[in-house]
Amino acid sequence: MALEIEKVFEVPVKKEERPVWVPEKVSKSHPSFLHITGASDSLGRPMVIVLGDRLPATSAFDIATLVKYIKEYLDELVKREYVLLYVHSRKAEKSGYPSLEWLRQIQDALNVNYKKNLKKIVILHPTNSLKAAMGVTFRALISPKVFRKVAYLGFVDELEQVGINPDHLELPVSVYDNDVRQMIAVGRVSTDQDSYAPPKQLYSDDPLLQGFRVLGKLTRRR
Repeated sequence: MALEIEKVFEVPVKKEERPVWVPEKVSKSHPSFLHITGASDSLGRPMVIVLGDRLPATSAFDIATLVKYIKEYLDELVKREYVLLYVHSRKAEKSGYPSLEWLRQIQDALNVNYKKNLKKIVILHPTNSLKAAMGVTFRALISPKVFRKVAYLGFVDELEQVGINPDHLELPVSVYDNDVRQMIAVGRVSTDQDSYAPPKQLYSDDPLLQGFRVLGKLTRRR
């Protein structure tokens, strides 16, 4: 559960600029790589969120213990149609991807509802290597119908394109740090400090993001 919640701050912006999207709720801490807030997509399907930066290496997992944990957490939810949101991260990228054999052991140990009722997969902040792994490894584990509907999204505000309201997810601060990094990398943000009143800081203490972390200094270019 979220230990602390921070609300959006109203910041004046120039008429020709749109403010960077920031959620109404931002979670400060997540003890688990699985996260359920009670949020649903636009069709009312519950969401399971997997946080990449909370995933340890597969070598650190005891499969039996992991399966028991997943069942206790999700068995009731997956009795109905659901959506899986995976949030990728730099840490998950460095840890590497699990093998098909390892993933199949997990899948075989779970009941049929996990596969049958999975109706959509959304991947936030994907990399080229993750997309390649999806095409080779993960494709063998999900139905062709679901695989064709996998959505790769570069930014949090794009979740609305697939019927997901980001305000309801209460994602960790680290996700928004990564979002800003992505915006900086592709030139979607500018830092016109003269346009704003000094607002409160939202993002975590990452030295690389100094000067970009303050909400009032961020504006998304059209």
